[in-house]
Amino acid sequence: MKAAAAFVASVLTAFSSGAATTTPATLMPCANISKTLQLGSRSPEVAKLQQVLSVSKTGYFGPVTKASLVKWQVSKGIIKSGKTAGAGTTGPRTRAALACAPVSAKAVATPPPVPQNSPPAPPPASSTTSSPIPPPTSSPTPAASGGSSSPGGVSGAEGCSPFAKQKSTAACSVGEWEKIIDESGCYIDWECIDPNQQG
Repeated sequence: MKAAAAFVASVLTAFSSGAATTTPATLMPCANISKTLQLGSRSPEVAKLQQVLSVSKTGYFGPVTKASLVKWQVSKGIIKSGKTAGAGTTGPRTRAALACAPVSAKAVATPPPVPQNSPPAPPPASSTTSSPIPPPTSSPTPAASGGSSSPGGVSGAEGCSPFAKQKSTAACSVGEWEKIIDESGCYIDWECIDPNQQG
């Protein structure tokens, strides 16, 4: 525990002084175990387990290996005590915790320290930037309010479907019927517009 605290203190000192630019990745001991090992097991996998547990590598799973494994399992939160089911064996949860990650031991780069009086760096460019909706390729040419258009109707901007929707049969007593135009400039419907409500 003192060694870990000393390491953390040295890293913090290096960062605060600006001396550190890379820190080697700390690798925890690991072992890829393919089956359940228990008291009495004998195999090269037992030797791998013993190496992780820092006990004599004999390849034989004896009482010392079992006691060390129980202590390790408790420290990792896999079991609560030596009386918990699975204590002292390499069941699925223990094997998963022992497994080596499939990454190489590369140095972990750390950013250089930022001087106290320098302006903040601009935010990184986002890969999910949104672009505005492009304007219509041609302006819609709505017919006069309530007026008629060609028999097929006016479609508005290029690429729009022909607009042939009829005005509602309901009376528009407070205003006039006008075509509703969507964001791409196409006519989509009719709306009764009250001139007193326009802002």
